[in-house]
Amino acid sequence: MVYCGSSDGHIYALDAGTGRERWRFETGDEVTSSPAVSGGMVYCGSSDGHVYALDAETGRERWRFETGGSVTSSPAIYEGTVYCGSLDMHIYAVDADTGRERWRFETGHWVGSSPAVSGGMVYCGSSDGYVYALDAVTGRERWRFETGDEVTSSPAVSGGMVYCGSWDRFIYAVDADTGRERWRYETWGEVLSSPAVSGGMVYCGSSDGHVYALDAETGGERWRFEEGCFLYSSPVVSGGAVFTGSPAGYLYALE
Repeated sequence: MVYCGSSDGHIYALDAGTGRERWRFETGDEVTSSPAVSGGMVYCGSSDGHVYALDAETGRERWRFETGGSVTSSPAIYEGTVYCGSLDMHIYAVDADTGRERWRFETGHWVGSSPAVSGGMVYCGSSDGYVYALDAVTGRERWRFETGDEVTSSPAVSGGMVYCGSWDRFIYAVDADTGRERWRYETWGEVLSSPAVSGGMVYCGSSDGHVYALDAETGGERWRFEEGCFLYSSPVVSGGAVFTGSPAGYLYALE
């Protein structure tokens, strides 16, 4: 099955082999959040301010959780808990089975970044310019890392490092335990794209029109690919290729 949201306000479930619609679920506003699937459930946010939990086979609503703002952040699932940001400036932890709130953490501005969960920690950016590390069970802040502008990029965690972009034009690598900066790489445009990490490399797009490949340990540039458009698509790595989309209407596969 393929699960996807749409600006028409629906979450769709399609047969992966044929594209045939299995079901659709109507929310109260556009859906720019990307669904997460776990344990026979589909979790997704909506600009109507809710996070929804739907039966993956039937599309039947199991529960909905109300936040105080649009949910453009995409949920992350970890050990029976759904983590998601909201434009009401909070990061939420919600019980995956019941929709009951476990905790909430207030940042200084909108949270459009999508959380990443690893090693008992939740990592998420905020438009207040920080990347936050929170205890996954309690929501207690472990550290915060300050960038120079909004962080709508979603963190990627690999090898004890957190990688994230910022509107200040940098891609950052931060120690996952301490929040200490390991390196930063400057592009020539805002970095709204979310990094992908594979094979010791970090791949990320920038609004300067390039996809960058950086050494995960040092931040040294391996290569860059010029597309020429404002790139906010987030790369995916599979089978030795890097796939990314473009506002010009192209899907690219790069070696």
